[in-house]
Amino acid sequence: MSASNLSNEAQDEFLDPNETFEEYAEANPSGDHPISSDDEDGEDMLVEEVIIDDTIQGFFLHTSPVYSVALYDNWAATGGGDDLGYVWDVTNGEMIMKLDGHTDSVTNIAFSQDGTYLATGGMDGQIRVWSVHEKKIVVALEAGDEVIVSFIIYKFV
Repeated sequence: MSASNLSNEAQDEFLDPNETFEEYAEANPSGDHPISSDDEDGEDMLVEEVIIDDTIQGFFLHTSPVYSVALYDNWAATGGGDDLGYVWDVTNGEMIMKLDGHTDSVTNIAFSQDGTYLATGGMDGQIRVWSVHEKKIVVALEAGDEVIVSFIIYKFV
C-alpha cells in the first residue's frame, strides 16, 4: 500500500446534513422527547430506570457528607460535614456515641490500636480525643488550622 493510499484512507468522514432523517429541536412545541415512546392512550411515556437500594447499613444521622470512617472490631466511627462524629455498632446499626464540639467539618477520625480511644480532627483546627468505653471527651486541643489525626504506636524493646 502506498503512502498516498494510506493518507486517503485515514481521512475523516463527516455526516452530510442532507442525509439527516429526523431532527429534534430543544424547544419542541409538541412535547415529544427523542427517547419517549407512545403508549396505548397516545400519551408519551418516559422509561425510568428503577434503582434498588440494597445497602445493609447507613450512617443516617449525618445531615451532610461523611468524610472519614474508621473501623475497630464491631464499631465504625464516622466524621462528616455536619461538624459531628458518631460511633456505630455495625452489627445492628445502633448509634453508640455522638461526637460533638467541632465547629467545622470532621474530616478525619481514628481509633487507638486497642479501641480504647478515638481521635477526631477537622477543618476547625481542633483535635478531640474520646474515651469510647466511658463515652466522653478526655482531651481537646486547638491547632489553629485543619488537622489530620492518627494513632502511632511506639514499641520499646
